[in-house]
Amino acid sequence: MTQTRLDELLRVAAPLLVPVQLTPLERLALLVQLRDELDQHITREVVDARRHHTTWAFLAKALGMKLTTAQKRYGSAAAVAIARQVRS
Repeated sequence: MTQTRLDELLRVAAPLLVPVQLTPLERLALLVQLRDELDQHITREVVDARRHHTTWAFLAKALGMKLTTAQKRYGSAAAVAIARQVRS
């Protein structure tokens, strides 16, 4: 997804996700909760991609980060999940 497309998606979705009648602190708390849930989904997708032998280089590009950053952030979760898969 391009940055332009993502910006458009967020512009349209944000008012639906974070109602304006909430206070700024309530909106912030809601956004933090949403971010945490998205982080969990992203981690699961990275783990699944690694199970399917996707390289860290491809994952880093898809995540928009450097290879070493992707490995540091998601490597342990992927390693644990793959180890569990091998044992079962």
